Amino acid sequence: MNRFLIRNEGPIEDNIAKGLAVAVEACRDLAVAEMAMIVPHKGEFPTTAVGKFIGEAQAKRMAKGECLPVHGVGVRCESIDTASRARGARVVLVFYLDAKGMKKVDGLPGVETIVFVPWLRDEGDNWQRMWNAKVLGENIPATARDLDPEVVRRLDRLTTSINLSTGLHHPSDEGRAKQTFAELREQRKAIKPAEIEIWAVRNRWSPTHAAELRQLAQKYVW
Repeated sequence: MNRFLIRNEGPIEDNIAKGLAVAVEACRDLAVAEMAMIVPHKGEFPTTAVGKFIGEAQAKRMAKGECLPVHGVGVRCESIDTASRARGARVVLVFYLDAKGMKKVDGLPGVETIVFVPWLRDEGDNWQRMWNAKVLGENIPATARDLDPEVVRRLDRLTTSINLSTGLHHPSDEGRAKQTFAELREQRKAIKPAEIEIWAVRNRWSPTHAAELRQLAQKYVW
């Protein structure tokens, strides 16, 4: 999976153009004729900064479900509520979603490239840290901080002992996770929920299940 972040804050036209250009180039590299573009709301899309950049008339047609060409590549617009329709799209361009929305996008099957243009810089940087996405336009890496080796060892053991396809949904798997964090707290090991979530998504946990692990870890912070 290739992930690219266009660092951004607000409706900056140059970054809209950059996001489109990167996604179009990804389509050409993969020899695909169409991409999915996911925005917060389709109804409002024509009047947003992205819709105005594309052209309001064309954006209105996209909001109604038409796939229209942008720089020679077909673009099909979906909202976060209809993002499941982007299943199978190999390239996905995302504008202005929050962290919850990006978790949904990151979980879409069949995607090979995600290009993300956030509304708030912090939301983009948090996503970049989680996935180690490539930052375009600024050479400012945002890497995850190291976890205590004992925390990592326990997380590795937890990962191999549960059913990752269901995360913590089974009571026995949830119980193993609770025991893991309880023992770490007893040992006075630093439990950093945000860092644990990042570690989880980089170690085969789905975004949704990694978020659940973070929520559980939060209860054991001392």
